[in-house]
Amino acid sequence: RSQVPFLTVKLMQIKWIIITILILLSRPITATAGPEVDDNGDIFDTFTLYWENDIFSGTDRDYTNGLKMTWSTPFLEDPKDSKLPGWTYSILRHIPFGYDEKSERSLSITLGQNIYTPQDTESYALVVDDRPYAGHMYIGAAIHTRTENHKHTWELNLGIVGPDSHADDLQEWLHEQTGSDPANGWDNQLKNEATLDVFFETKWRLLRKRVTTGTGFDLITHLGGRVGNVAIYANTGLEMRYGWHLPDNFGICTIRGGCEIQPAFNGNGNRRKNSLYLFASTEGRAVAHDIFLDGNTFRDSHHVDKEPLVGDLIVGFIFNIGRITSSYSYIFRTRQFKDHGTSPEYGAISISFSF
Repeated sequence: RSQVPFLTVKLMQIKWIIITILILLSRPITATAGPEVDDNGDIFDTFTLYWENDIFSGTDRDYTNGLKMTWSTPFLEDPKDSKLPGWTYSILRHIPFGYDEKSERSLSITLGQNIYTPQDTESYALVVDDRPYAGHMYIGAAIHTRTENHKHTWELNLGIVGPDSHADDLQEWLHEQTGSDPANGWDNQLKNEATLDVFFETKWRLLRKRVTTGTGFDLITHLGGRVGNVAIYANTGLEMRYGWHLPDNFGICTIRGGCEIQPAFNGNGNRRKNSLYLFASTEGRAVAHDIFLDGNTFRDSHHVDKEPLVGDLIVGFIFNIGRITSSYSYIFRTRQFKDHGTSPEYGAISISFSF
């Protein structure tokens, strides 16, 4: 059996509802300037697809698959050019770090799904000493502001954890297509629970140096947090990039809230130069709550004893050619709960296209 056609229809319906609402709200604001920003009323000019999976590490456990689609507007300063909906400026004026007359602003919307399984996926019975089966489907909206060396992001996510996330259906279909063994314990997954989470993250460029003509390196650090019934944590990290024609953005984005946008445009609509660079990034989180380990918030469910401190090491490369930006990352993660076996590892691919 296959539930993916139904799931695909549901995802597309949600996506187009969000886009339609945002376009209707934004119609009073259109572009009047900018060398490469078309005056056609379209506010979202960049689409990014993210895919993360432990197939790159040869495993099938823990955080085993993530898919995310993001639509974003360009970073522009002048409200007449930026095309942001008028209501966004009311929000910006009332949130910390949200409004600065000298900052450029962008809006993004997101649709995604994450899948989690224990290591023993052959058993039909509950695996009591390993993480629960869980899926999370969500939609999100984020406001981004930036200056030359700073970037701030506020994001709101709404979603569902449990059978209605259809994570089991998608994984079953993917395993059928790839000839992989099925995961048999989805009857023990977390129960349905609506989710609401707020993210904040700020990034700043500490250093930027030219090495030779066209090549250079920079250091970017970040600090942020998440509050909601999916997770509560504070996070911080540091990224180093080295390569040819480094863009003026703020580093790699994986599937996590607060890091949503990979436009192929610089500010004022100017297209970036073709580029190729390597990066290494660290991420640390102090975790107070994680629904995928602690279990359902309002109902009894399977859970494990989580580790309060979790760290990631991310390495990879990114290239930009014309309208397309693509990245490959490999993530090493520390153990997330007591008696966790081998530390999780997985790969990530993203591709952005600007219209």
